[in-house]
Amino acid sequence: MPRVLAQVLDSHPIEDVAVEDPPLEEVIASLFSEAAEADRLAALALSQQESGR
Repeated sequence: MPRVLAQVLDSHPIEDVAVEDPPLEEVIASLFSEAAEADRLAALALSQQESGR
């Protein structure tokens, strides 16, 4: 992110810039969503492994 911001600032006149972190609720929701997807994929792989025996 710092490199991209530096390129933008070097290429364009900027009067004001605000760089903010995403809301904590979004970060937590994303983590739980990614964990749920990882669990789903692991269960699917285990199921396929067991059915291939």
